[in-house]
Amino acid sequence: RGEILCAHIMVRAKSKDAVEEKKAVDKINDIYQQLVQGAEFSEMALKYSEDATTARKGGELPWFDTGKMVEPFENAAFKLAADGDFSGPFKTEYGWHIVKRIEYKPVPDFETVKKDIKNKVSRDSRADITRQSFINKMKTAYNYSADNKCLAKMEASFDTTTNKVTMKEKHLAKTLIMLDGQAYPCSDFAQRIEKRANKRRNMSISEMFDKEFTEYTDNLIIDYEDSKLESKYDAFRLLMNEYRDGILLFELTDEKVWSRAVKDTLGLEEFYGKNKDKFMWKDRVQATIYTCKDQKIAADVKVLLDKGTSTGEILDKINAKSQLNLQTIEGTYSMADQQVLSKFEWKEGVSAPISLDGQVVIVDMHKIIPATPKALSEARGLITAEYQNYLEEQWIAELRNKYQYKVNQEVLYSLIN
Repeated sequence: RGEILCAHIMVRAKSKDAVEEKKAVDKINDIYQQLVQGAEFSEMALKYSEDATTARKGGELPWFDTGKMVEPFENAAFKLAADGDFSGPFKTEYGWHIVKRIEYKPVPDFETVKKDIKNKVSRDSRADITRQSFINKMKTAYNYSADNKCLAKMEASFDTTTNKVTMKEKHLAKTLIMLDGQAYPCSDFAQRIEKRANKRRNMSISEMFDKEFTEYTDNLIIDYEDSKLESKYDAFRLLMNEYRDGILLFELTDEKVWSRAVKDTLGLEEFYGKNKDKFMWKDRVQATIYTCKDQKIAADVKVLLDKGTSTGEILDKINAKSQLNLQTIEGTYSMADQQVLSKFEWKEGVSAPISLDGQVVIVDMHKIIPATPKALSEARGLITAEYQNYLEEQWIAELRNKYQYKVNQEVLYSLIN
């Protein structure tokens, strides 16, 4: 299907009951009618989309291809024929959507996807051809040879009742395979056959021996070559050393810093107690923000607020004809959380209406909360991360005091050149 860049407007039902679902349906249909009549998609997303992450960007999503979105969303997006087209309302598990196509990239040419295709081929049956070619080269390089007569005797002595090779011990001790001067006795392969015979019940003895011997020798050669990699390839040896050292450093740092910070609750609490001023809430306000479609709606809302009408009752009355007349959010916010709050004087009570971005906003400030330290439970992740940094600094300081070291400045600065 290629790749597509889209924007969307999303409306969620506040709960699963039928009344709230109808409100969501009415709202998405109202938005759709506005779009059909020529409203700007990005402005409608900014005003009405309930996907906060994308609304501030006009509803724009990252590029995506097949399998990245839920199926109804993906299908609606890829059905759009031209840039600028938008869909009708449709539902996913997240809510109701309208999606607009911004740009489309068709399936790329072969050279662009060649690397990905090679990776896919390496994981399917075609990779066996390359693997077998490599094994054959290794057989020649390591002077591989097999005693086929000994293998035939093992096959002839195999007892299907007990799944045992019944050759005498002295015959089992004989060499079956020679690889790079190393001998592998018949007994090794006999043990493999006896363990795996039950998995090959649908085969004849001859087929089973052929299959198992091929796998046995292939694995033997691959494993032997693997054991030689570090001695054959210096760059690989250095990479393995770096990887090994990295794992050791990771495990040590986990023990000294990461896991310790999580498990050491007393140490975390002590660190928090000494550093509360680093984890501060900014000035915040408990408020309900009313975003009105126009001045007339705002005037009606202000009258209802001054009478002490509840938010739910205000929404039901104002949005009786259109779900776009009034949007509300309620919570505890700083100016960074809701930038609209920077436009108002912070004092408890209902504000005067302010025009903003083509709408009118009223804020009912219930309580002003001055800057205060965050509780450990409110910022445990952030405080734990800072405690980890502290533990790491302490650990490194201990190591610097414990071990003598010297930096060759001449060599260090030569690296710059």
